[in-house]
Amino acid sequence: AVVLVPTLADCANLTPAHAQHVRQPLNAALSIPGTHNRRNAAVALNAVALAARAAGKPLPDEHILAALQTFPGLEHRLALTHTRKSGLRFYNDSKSTTVAACQQALAALADEAKGSTSHIHLIVGGDAKGQDTSAIAALAPTLAGLYPIGRDRAGFISPNSSNTFPTEHLADAVPAAISRMAPGDILLLSPACASWDQYPNYEHRGQAFTTLAKQHAP
Repeated sequence: AVVLVPTLADCANLTPAHAQHVRQPLNAALSIPGTHNRRNAAVALNAVALAARAAGKPLPDEHILAALQTFPGLEHRLALTHTRKSGLRFYNDSKSTTVAACQQALAALADEAKGSTSHIHLIVGGDAKGQDTSAIAALAPTLAGLYPIGRDRAGFISPNSSNTFPTEHLADAVPAAISRMAPGDILLLSPACASWDQYPNYEHRGQAFTTLAKQHAP
């Protein structure tokens, strides 16, 4: 589906009279997970619908929804890289460079399992930028496995958890996680850290994860 993208001039023509046409929160399936993405999609739907109406070119909701439902998301931002017949899924969230971003990624994927993260294998670590990462370390018992890597991996290791498997490099963490995955499990790279200790940027890190995941789980 093709959606007409309004111009800034169209948006400037919005008046209070258009406010009555603002839609309710999105109630449709999306190809990207998470409540935060559903909220973003609802904002996008409302903005396009209102601006198109203000421009005198109203669009049916179903046309806008069709485009939203096929949007695959952005690379390195909780992007589904590939799946296997056994139901294994691999998500690249390398853009996650803070603890809060990692927590949001976990919440997004937990939504699909009624709040549980017991099916998620999580790779974290890198340059923590001085953050306190103990909140992620504390989640280890609720995960299928926690795999800290990189320079500041020690901050993700809880002395009370037997479910944490630290390694130095992504090249070691990915096959280690895959070897422990059960049908239906997820491997998520959401580092909560910058990549600078081992990679020039988060894009390189995300590409390395995708390559390794496809190599070890073709």
